Amino acid sequence: VCFSFKYFVENFLPFPISFGQVEFMSGGRMDWQGKMEHIDDHFKELGERIGIEGATVPKLNVGGSVEVYDKFYTPELKEMVYERFKEDFEQLGYDK
Repeated sequence: VCFSFKYFVENFLPFPISFGQVEFMSGGRMDWQGKMEHIDDHFKELGERIGIEGATVPKLNVGGSVEVYDKFYTPELKEMVYERFKEDFEQLGYDK
């Protein structure tokens, strides 16, 4: 069975099994979090924290663009995702 992104957001996002990063981290499961936007710097920092100097992330399957994002996220879906993960947007510094 293959669901559309719209179907997924509308039907699965409301379930409590989907939780955000802030909620996940608040359970004491993690003590550090990086962001994909800064993956190179954050991976290096994480490597240094665990004793691996010069750690790098290989660039595989690089792609994506705003056009692809806009193809899937209608204004209504953006609002649904924002409302479900509002705490993440606010605490992690992402724009709505």
